Amino acid sequence: MSNQSAIELCPAQKTAFDTLSAGLQVGSILRLWGGIGRGKTTVLRELHKQVGGAFLNMKDFVESSAGKHPLALEETLYQLIVDTLKAHPSVICRRCASAGSPQTYLYLLYRSICKKRDPSKPAHRRQ
Repeated sequence: MSNQSAIELCPAQKTAFDTLSAGLQVGSILRLWGGIGRGKTTVLRELHKQVGGAFLNMKDFVESSAGKHPLALEETLYQLIVDTLKAHPSVICRRCASAGSPQTYLYLLYRSICKKRDPSKPAHRRQ
């Protein structure tokens, strides 16, 4: 018997989960947002079980920003995500509060788009 309890998503969470899963097929940066206690972390933890990769939270961001200039927050977050993407194919990043409203939580999922290109094939360019 497994020590992990099975999580059953409510209908709204299941819809969000399915939408994010489908979005992974076409996008590289996805966002899930909503109010406090709406189950966003639960949805993202379930998605993390499906896609793997890294799950970053505010603690990771604070540790990464230690010793850096206090006004370099955006650069710190960017570098944390880029460094994590070098080691993992996807990164789920949990940001605990938005600047505009402390009651709205933002969550981002980044999927690596830096796949190695076959040098024998020409690069595709969008026009």
